[in-house]
Amino acid sequence: MKQQRRFKKSLLRTWSTLLVGMLFPLSTQAQIVLHEATDITQTRATLSADFPDPSAPHGFQYKYGTLPELDAFAAFLLTPTSDPVTFTQGTKGWRTVNSRGWIESYYDDTSSSFTSDFSTTITLTETTPITFEWKVSSQENVGKLRFLVDGKVALSITGETEFETVSYNIATGKHTLKWQYVRTATENVGDGIGQLRNLNIQNTTEGEWLDWPVTGATTRLENIYPSQDYLFRAYSVSDDKKEYSSIHQFRSLDISLGTPRVVSKTQTTATIECDVDAGDAEVEVGLYKLKGEFFTTSSSSGAGGSNSFIIRRAASLDAASSFNEAFYDPESQIKPEINSDGYWSYSPAGRCVYNTNTSSYASITIKFTLEKASALSFDYKTTGGMLYYSEDYEIKNHKASDTYKTVCRLLPAGLIP
Repeated sequence: MKQQRRFKKSLLRTWSTLLVGMLFPLSTQAQIVLHEATDITQTRATLSADFPDPSAPHGFQYKYGTLPELDAFAAFLLTPTSDPVTFTQGTKGWRTVNSRGWIESYYDDTSSSFTSDFSTTITLTETTPITFEWKVSSQENVGKLRFLVDGKVALSITGETEFETVSYNIATGKHTLKWQYVRTATENVGDGIGQLRNLNIQNTTEGEWLDWPVTGATTRLENIYPSQDYLFRAYSVSDDKKEYSSIHQFRSLDISLGTPRVVSKTQTTATIECDVDAGDAEVEVGLYKLKGEFFTTSSSSGAGGSNSFIIRRAASLDAASSFNEAFYDPESQIKPEINSDGYWSYSPAGRCVYNTNTSSYASITIKFTLEKASALSFDYKTTGGMLYYSEDYEIKNHKASDTYKTVCRLLPAGLIP
């Protein structure tokens, strides 16, 4: 019986709404239609939009950033000019009513009390009015439609209402917004639901918008940076107030760097080639080299055993394109040999800096200065064991290995002994 009564009331309201809409159509302000960015390069992009009044001051705004991906619920609820935000449904969530253009709360005619809600958490860059339209059909003070900000009730309606527009100012900062329909007892009047549409939330994207005024409908945005994500929107000024379009995004093209190749070398010089595709960007291309001098890592073996280790010449720092080959044993002045595979190879040949009945070792030390924090990596294999360390950093012990293994660690900027 309750369901039949609810159906009849809903049907009557639907016909009333349609009749009012036909006799008194809503006046809607013409909106800016923003197009996707085109002709994107490393430093430029073309922006365009359809402006309702081309004679009024207008233009575009842009900044770094990306947009969240919206689900069908958010895309249906938000206005075209709203910032895209995502929502979380409660245990008894809300649903879209596509044929009528609104969302509505969970309906339950068997429970004497329940709560149906959904929420979003946003960070506002300035004090912002949150606007939406809502209505409720309930028994007075038994069913309530409420809007909460950070857990506190900001607005509430009850009884039988029609759609009304609400605007509520919220301060700068992070906030959780929630819409909920609450039933506290069995309802004998009304449909027991809340409804919401045309939610508009602005100023949720991080960073400051940069203005790009134009006189036409299209502009070539310049001086952007390669490999960056950008947000943009169009605006038009009317009565000293800016009206905005929806927000779109694009990504500028990358600068492509190939693998450096050594094409020739001598004892003191090397010629290195690298393919660079910079598009329309102006770039400086060069090698990032280490500063400082190289002297001598350490290897050990049991008594009576032979000791040798090999380090790939491809040992590198991610901030460097070359690695100095002048690394040697400072006491014996013996330089590591370069074997047929192109690796450093060093055998102390019986010479010991330290000798007991159980072990011996010889060492190679490298000293350099890093201009910025970098990852040091090298491949090694050894017939004995190998230790390596830097001052104020823990010692790493690597056991004997017949196959090459990779060592990698992050080092800070400055002198590294």
